[in-house]
Amino acid sequence: MTTALYTVDEDTALADVQRKLDRHEIHHLLVRQDDGRVVGIITDRDVLQYRSPFIGKLAERGRDRRTLELRAHQVMTHGVFSVAPDATLRQAADAILDRKISCVGVLDEKGGIQGILTWRDLLHAMVDPEGSLDGTPPPAPRDSVERAADSTENLTD
Repeated sequence: MTTALYTVDEDTALADVQRKLDRHEIHHLLVRQDDGRVVGIITDRDVLQYRSPFIGKLAERGRDRRTLELRAHQVMTHGVFSVAPDATLRQAADAILDRKISCVGVLDEKGGIQGILTWRDLLHAMVDPEGSLDGTPPPAPRDSVERAADSTENLTD
């Protein structure tokens, strides 16, 4: 899991959310209330969905610039799906796949956020020779020619 957590307040403007995502080269920001409680999450895809595609273009108008004034609470996904710190990678992967989300929060028994586990973290665990989702060693890599042929077939399906 990722333990270096970045957050924004509920009233943070979308422009500031995007700057923070870009500056830290991350894809997820936790949204917190004044008391520090996590109430939602914003992804880079959320920003793309709400931000006008005309920003910075010749066709940009006032209403396009105003999309950057939207607040985090207007854009975020309310609530954060979570797993316990002792959850297995398989349980976390199942939660991500079942809900069609890109990450889960890792919360302690008091509801405090300990980290975020993303689909990228899961992939890193799978390719690490010491890690796999079900405790078994990962399969041996196939040769690169075979992989290239497989990927070409997948593109044409």
